[in-house]
Amino acid sequence: MTLKTMAAFALFFLLFPFICFGAELDGALRHSLQVKVDIQGRSITGTDRIALEKGTSELSLILRSGSEVTRVEGGSADLPFETREGRGFREITVKVPPGDMLREITVHFRGTFQSPKEAESQIKRGVAYIEDGIIGEEGVFLPSSSFWYPQNRDFTVFEAVVTLPAGYSSVMEGELTDRRIDASTVVERWIEWKPVDGIDLIAGRYKIEKDTHKGVDIYTYFFKEDASLSRTYIDKTKEYLDTYSELLGPYPFGKFAVVENFLPTGYGMPSFTLLGSSVIRLPFIPDTSLGHEIAHNWWGNSVFIDSSLGNWSEALTTYTADYLFEKKKGGDKAREFRAAKLRSYKNFAEESPISLKDFRDSTSTESRAVGYNKGVMVFNMLEAHIGEAAFRDGLKRFYAANAFKRASWADIQAAFEAASGSSLDWFFDQWLKNTGGPALTLADAQTIEADGKHIVSFRVEQAGTAYALDLPVRIETASGPVWRTFSIKSASAELTAELDSKPLSIELDPDYQNFRILSDAE
Repeated sequence: MTLKTMAAFALFFLLFPFICFGAELDGALRHSLQVKVDIQGRSITGTDRIALEKGTSELSLILRSGSEVTRVEGGSADLPFETREGRGFREITVKVPPGDMLREITVHFRGTFQSPKEAESQIKRGVAYIEDGIIGEEGVFLPSSSFWYPQNRDFTVFEAVVTLPAGYSSVMEGELTDRRIDASTVVERWIEWKPVDGIDLIAGRYKIEKDTHKGVDIYTYFFKEDASLSRTYIDKTKEYLDTYSELLGPYPFGKFAVVENFLPTGYGMPSFTLLGSSVIRLPFIPDTSLGHEIAHNWWGNSVFIDSSLGNWSEALTTYTADYLFEKKKGGDKAREFRAAKLRSYKNFAEESPISLKDFRDSTSTESRAVGYNKGVMVFNMLEAHIGEAAFRDGLKRFYAANAFKRASWADIQAAFEAASGSSLDWFFDQWLKNTGGPALTLADAQTIEADGKHIVSFRVEQAGTAYALDLPVRIETASGPVWRTFSIKSASAELTAELDSKPLSIELDPDYQNFRILSDAE
């Protein structure tokens, strides 16, 4: 998954601050799950065979409060464990006997979940804000953020055997390696040996379509009412995989699946996306949101987020997906996209105390305006400053250096510095640490004629914090528009331009290339 886990983990940090979550697979090396789903009883029973790192003496696991660990085995003996209650979570601490002989433990667990009907109150304005898992006739929704299985850390490799009633199919991260069907049950086996930031279990009565493109298996898991949409989604997925593989690097997983959800969701998990029925049926989704969720397989789902300096993933995904789509439509569409991002920021976050280094998740329109809108404009300015070729090189460097690792804005800076051959301390320092942005005004414009030339002079003022900017200026003259780009660094900058024709008007950044606070007129 991408950001949907973050709120849950943030709460966990408050409850259990002494546990350190890191990028390494400490304690547990692998989870081997066996899970049986009881649709009628809205429950699961399962075991989790956990391979331990050498020298592990204690293992801390997190489980939702609606579930329980019933037994822990190590070798041929039961192991003692303690349970500490938190708000919505339980911490299970297992004492591992000393010595090197015990290399795995088996945790038995069970739990009952809410029904789709009970979850309806968590759907606000057509969007599901679901914290816990759901099981019902409509299907199974067990996101890793609900801690439906005993989790030790947010990165794991796993295998899972899932038993469901006949007629249901499951979807998880990784690849489906076996499927057995009898009169009453379906048993499916999933494996993922690349680290993922949690294990999701989704199931429903799906009609499954499959295609293969350049070694990647592409699936749709759609309800029968929407099965006719499968070919559109499969074909668009092929296009996106080609685009991003060329732009960013090879696709990191063996499959990609578009999965329909009975809830109104729009989630991007490693190797699949989970879209609600109401979303999938919208005619523009294959050309917009689908590409965004596929891009998350690079940003967030294989290069993991180290949010110590802020969450960069949504900004970079929006820039390399949503904005890329608009740029392909032409300059006017790209301009409209940038203008909309700046207007949204002014409307919802102009006075926000949130900086990009403080952004963790889009929990409000204010935080979204910072993390998505300001963030995407920072990448726009970065590309304008270092050039398209260096920018694209920086994207590939960042991915190649950080695939299946946790990365921060500092790693992004390092990649683009290497690509451009220049220090970018000043750039990232001002845009990550400062709240708000520059508000630009034009003052004291004057023109003189000398030797047949028109010399226009004017002053650009920045209210509040002064930013270093590459500022495009459009000067309308008697013979047409003239563009100049000025580097400004101070709160008040005196600028001049020599022109062949008489200047008629001056506009600062009329195409909205810089992140800035728009004037009321704009």
